[in-house]
Amino acid sequence: ILKIKPLKNKIMKKTFLKPFVFICLSLVIATIAVANVVLNPPSPPQDPNVNLKTATLCEITYKAPIDDGGSPIVSYEIESFNFDTAKWTSRGSSTTLSHEVSMPKYTKTKFRISALNSVGRSHPVETKEITFSDLAR
Repeated sequence: ILKIKPLKNKIMKKTFLKPFVFICLSLVIATIAVANVVLNPPSPPQDPNVNLKTATLCEITYKAPIDDGGSPIVSYEIESFNFDTAKWTSRGSSTTLSHEVSMPKYTKTKFRISALNSVGRSHPVETKEITFSDLAR
């Protein structure tokens, strides 16, 4: 009877072990790379500006945030400040870099704008104080 010797264990270990170690290291590196992607709320919008269009209507413009936090900007939230009550009131949201707001004539106010992404809301950026009047430009 002819006996066939099994392959040496050392050879089998080497041929199996090298690809196995390579695959494991590749998976570890890929996991670390993916795990380092951190999503945050965006930074505030930039350069807010208010242009009075009429005695009761203004257009607020702003630039996109410098950092979107790793997730696209979904919308911008606009609020106005009432100096009599010292409270902020929502004036709507926009998916563009401008927003029109109507206010009663002779209202003194300022606005703040926040950017929103899927993670959260940025810190707001404020405009200068304005008064709605007949002197609209």
